[in-house]
Amino acid sequence: MASSETPPPSLRQGVRIAPHDSSVSVEEALLAAGEQVGHGNLVFASRVNKAVLVFVKSEQMVHQLVASGVIIRDLYVQVSPLSVPSTRVTVSGVPPFIPNELLEVELRRFGKFASGFKTMWALRKSEFGSLMMWWEVGKAHIRVFCQQYTSHSTSKLKAAVEDLEASIRDLELGLQRDSNPSAGQLLQKKRLELSSFLQERVKGALVRCRFLQIKEMDAPTPFFFNLERSVAQRKQMSCLKLPGGRVTSSPEEMRDHAMDFYTNLFGGEQCSIEGREEILEGLPQLSPEEKAALDLELTLEELTGAVNQMASGRAPGIDGLSGEFLKHFWGVLGADLRGVFAECFRTGSLPVSCRRAVLSLLPKKGDLALLKNWRPVALLTVDYKVLSRALSNRLKGVLEMVIQQDQTYCIPDRTIMDNIFFMRDVMDVCRAHGVNVGVVSLDQEKAFDRVDHSYLFSALRAYGIGEGFLAWVGLLYNGAQCLVKMGAGLSRPIPVQRGIRQGCPISGQLYSLAIEPLLCRLRSKLSGLSLPASCGLECPPTLSAYADDVSIFVSSQRDVQCLQDTLSLYERASSARVNWAKSSALLLGCWREQVVPSLPGGLQWETEGLKVLGVFLGTEAFKARNWEGAKEKVCARLSKWKWLLPQMSYRGRVLVANTLVASTLWHRLMALTPPRNLVSSIQQEIVDFFWSVGTGSAQLPSTCR
Repeated sequence: MASSETPPPSLRQGVRIAPHDSSVSVEEALLAAGEQVGHGNLVFASRVNKAVLVFVKSEQMVHQLVASGVIIRDLYVQVSPLSVPSTRVTVSGVPPFIPNELLEVELRRFGKFASGFKTMWALRKSEFGSLMMWWEVGKAHIRVFCQQYTSHSTSKLKAAVEDLEASIRDLELGLQRDSNPSAGQLLQKKRLELSSFLQERVKGALVRCRFLQIKEMDAPTPFFFNLERSVAQRKQMSCLKLPGGRVTSSPEEMRDHAMDFYTNLFGGEQCSIEGREEILEGLPQLSPEEKAALDLELTLEELTGAVNQMASGRAPGIDGLSGEFLKHFWGVLGADLRGVFAECFRTGSLPVSCRRAVLSLLPKKGDLALLKNWRPVALLTVDYKVLSRALSNRLKGVLEMVIQQDQTYCIPDRTIMDNIFFMRDVMDVCRAHGVNVGVVSLDQEKAFDRVDHSYLFSALRAYGIGEGFLAWVGLLYNGAQCLVKMGAGLSRPIPVQRGIRQGCPISGQLYSLAIEPLLCRLRSKLSGLSLPASCGLECPPTLSAYADDVSIFVSSQRDVQCLQDTLSLYERASSARVNWAKSSALLLGCWREQVVPSLPGGLQWETEGLKVLGVFLGTEAFKARNWEGAKEKVCARLSKWKWLLPQMSYRGRVLVANTLVASTLWHRLMALTPPRNLVSSIQQEIVDFFWSVGTGSAQLPSTCR
C-alpha cells in the first residue's frame, strides 16, 4: 500500500498484467514489473479477477512497461495501460489515430459517443521521450480498446437478445389467454428485432472465421482454401527429444529445450575476417546511379505502395494488429508512421515491438521429435513488414545487376521452373552426347538461420550498396529478438545475432545476395560443363541455384577439391554449414577413360537420377517416381471435400479441381511427359467429382440458370 505521505496514484500510473497461468501471484507480477522499471519505482499492486494491477511512480514508467512487456516464469506477458486520457470516453478509452467520424458512426450503433481522442493524442506527443514510445503506447491503446469494445458490444448484444426472448415469451403467453391485435403487432415487431440481432451474431461469427460474404463460400479466397484444413489432421508438437536422448512431453521441458536450441542457433559465432575479405573479392558493383537511387529518403508514396501490396488474412505480430487494420486506417496513420520511421533512421533502432518476432514452428520432413525438423517462421508486426516491403521494392530493381542468371530465387522475371528446365536439359544432352560430368546437389543446414549479420552487411557493401540503404536494412536487424511460440505461451525474448528472418518480405532477396559470393567464386574456379558447340552456350555452365538449393557441375578431382575448399572458405566467412549427409550427387556419362572423382563427407555417386527442387530427373525409370501414387493422392484430396459437396456450387468444384488438385501436378507436368493413361484416369476422377451429387444437390451458378 502507498504511504500516507504519498498521494494516491492515478489510473494513468497503472498497468494490467494478465499472465496465461492464473496461479501467478501478485508478488511474481510485481517482481517482473520491477525488473523493467526498478523495484523502487513500484507503488502497490492488487489482483482483479485473473489479472494483476500494478501502479508505478510515473506515467513514463507505464509507457516503458507497455512497450517492453514482462517475463513471468520464463514466459513473455503483454502489459496493457489502465487508462487512456480523454475529455469524454464512454467505452473504456478510444484508440489513438482513428478519425472521430468513423468512431462516432460505429459507437452510435450501440448508443455510445466518443470524444475527439485522436486530436488529444496527437497533442500529447511532447509528453513522450520519443515518437517511437508514443507509437508503441498508441498501439497498446488500440489493442486494449479493441478487446474492451468487443467485450462490451458482445455483452450488450447478449443482454438485448435475452430481453427480447423474454418479451416474446410473455407476449406469446398473453396471446394464448387473450387475442389482442395490438399485442400481435408488438410480437411481430419483437420477432423482427430478435431476427436482426441474431443476424448480427452470425455476421460476427463469420468475421471471426475470416468469412466476409456469402459469395466467398466458393470464391478463390483464403476462407475457401482453408476449408480443407478443417478436416485435415494438423501436425502438433506433442513431444521433443532432449539432448541426452530422453523424450519429453512436459511443456516446461519442451519450452526450456526450445529456448536453448534457438539461443544457440541465433547466437553469434566468430567468423574469419580474412575469409570474409577473400570471398567478397571481385563481386559485381552497382553503378553510381543505382547506388544513389537506393540511398534516397523513404517516401510516404513508397510506404503506401507497400501497404497496398500486403496480403490479407495473415497472422499478426506480437502487437496483435493486422494488415487489414493498417490498410483501413492508412489515410490516418500513414504520415505518423513515416515520422516514426524517420526517427528510427536517426537513432538506428526500431520500436521494441518491431524488433521482436514470434517464432511459429512449422513441421518439415523427418522425426518431429527433433526440433531441427521444425521450420521457424517469424510472425512480425505489420509496421515492420511495411518498412521491409518498401525496402524490398527498392532492392528488387537492382538485383539482376549483381546476381547472375543461374540464381533465380526472388529475382524479377526468374522462376524455379528455369532451374528445373535447365537441369532436365543438361541431363538429356549429357546422355545423348556422352558428356562425362558429375552433379553435386548441396544441402545447407539451417541456411537462412545461420547467415552471420556482419558477413551479410559486408557483402552488401561489397556490391557497392550505399550507407543510406544499409542503415535502413540495419534497422531490421539491430537489437532483433525472437519469442518462441510453444503451446499457449511465448518464451522470454531471445537475442538474434545471426540469421535472416523467414517471413520478412526482404529476406529472400537478402539471402540471394548473401550466397552470391559463394556462387561467384565457384563460377570462377570450376572448369564447368563442356557441352557440344551445337548447344549454343558461350561459356560452360558451372551451377544452378534456387536460394540454398545449389547443383554444381564437376568433371575432375580438381573440381571436387576446389568445391570443397570454396565451401570451407564460405563457412568460415559466413558461419554457414553444409550437411553432407543430406546432400546428393549424380554421375552422368560413361567415364571409361576418366577417373571418377571421390566426394567429401562420405557422399556417394548415384547413377540413376537426382531429385531437383521436388522433381525426379534422370533415367526413364527414375523419372517414373514422379507419378507413383499420383492418382491416389488426387483421389485422397478430392475425398476431403465430399462433406461440402451438397453446399458447393459448380464454380467451387472447379476451384477445387484446378487450384487444389491439378495444381499439385503442374510442377511436374510442365517439365516432364506423364504416362499415357495417368492423365486420362485423373481427368475421369475430377469429372466424377465435378458432377457428383453427394447427399444433396449442387447449386447452379447464376450464369448457368
